[in-house]
Amino acid sequence: METYSLFQLNEYIKRVIALNFQDSVWINAEISQVKYSRGNYYLDLIQKEEHSDTIKAQASAIIWFKKAAFLEKKFKSLFKSILDTGNEVRVKVSISFSERYGFSLLIEDLDASYTLGKAEMVKQEILNKLKAENLLYVNAEIPLPAVLQNIAVISSETAAGYKDFLSHLRTNSYGYHYNITLYQAAMQGQAVENEVIASLDQIEREGGYDCVVIIRGGGAKLDLSAFDNYNLAKRIAKCSLPVITGIGHDIDQSIADIVSHTDLKTPTAVADFLIETTLHFESRLIDIGQQIQITYKDILQAENNKLVLIYEQLKNSFSFRKQLEQNKLNELDLKLKHGSTLNLKSMKDLLVSFESQIDLLAPDKILQRGFAIVRQNGKVVKDVKKLDSNKEIETEFINGKIKSKII
Repeated sequence: METYSLFQLNEYIKRVIALNFQDSVWINAEISQVKYSRGNYYLDLIQKEEHSDTIKAQASAIIWFKKAAFLEKKFKSLFKSILDTGNEVRVKVSISFSERYGFSLLIEDLDASYTLGKAEMVKQEILNKLKAENLLYVNAEIPLPAVLQNIAVISSETAAGYKDFLSHLRTNSYGYHYNITLYQAAMQGQAVENEVIASLDQIEREGGYDCVVIIRGGGAKLDLSAFDNYNLAKRIAKCSLPVITGIGHDIDQSIADIVSHTDLKTPTAVADFLIETTLHFESRLIDIGQQIQITYKDILQAENNKLVLIYEQLKNSFSFRKQLEQNKLNELDLKLKHGSTLNLKSMKDLLVSFESQIDLLAPDKILQRGFAIVRQNGKVVKDVKKLDSNKEIETEFINGKIKSKII
């Protein structure tokens, strides 16, 4: 059997490829890795088994710096969004085989609509799955606190959107203060899923927050594809706190937006929402205070009217009672005066009667009527049996006294 050198074999393969693939071709593949060096892009393209992560085909691809500059000018910001790990792409390639470096694909053009369409199909499949699991509106059903003051923010510290958010909050014209805690996470690429989920887990473990805010600056549609992720959407839906998103796109909603409690277009829109929520709460407090003041005044006036009425009733009642009692006093005074006059006359008559009796019963009056008073030892003797026969007795008459002895 004839033996070939490696170079001979590779040279033969090169001629076969050159003969069969003289023109560029369009291929579909998934980007598994992207590297950038000196203006060149180096990609690993793969194809997986259907409904499986098993890789059944793999090839390296290159975009040389001149072609990269052309494609960047053609697609603008969409160019780098398409060249992101995990994206399905349709690319126009020329097939190259080098005896030294082997097989590679030289990318000449991109089909942006294909990548966008694939992303949209994946997004719809995820939405259908979340809907079947009743997860689309779970977070939206969590009651939003009346005041959102302690806020956990998931973002990148260097992101312009995060800085705009902070600036907007801190310069609000009402002087409201917010306690902001940043949880660092990637806002683009494959790391978004794991880092945002880890941040949500940490926020719930630490506790003490009124809500979670996920914000990033604007970007091309594919830049935001990391937020069209099933695991991330499921974690947001099941978060115990209301999640507010401001992922920075004006037209489309990401799946993260759909499952969140409140989705807003930009980070500054989220800041406005927080300020307006606080303003609404303050306005309600002011309204309640005014209602209390009005009610207080009404009650005070009503009670004052009652007091005035009671006072008038008491005054009238007192005047009536006073007159009634005065009449009783006058009547009693008349009775007392009349009674005292009668009593005085009666007493006077009684005194006159007593004086007559006293005068009648006076000793000299008795003696004038022929009676005598017997005394012994200076004491009047009324009973003869009590006389002491051994002692002298004195007998008083109207005209004198005699002393005698009992014989």
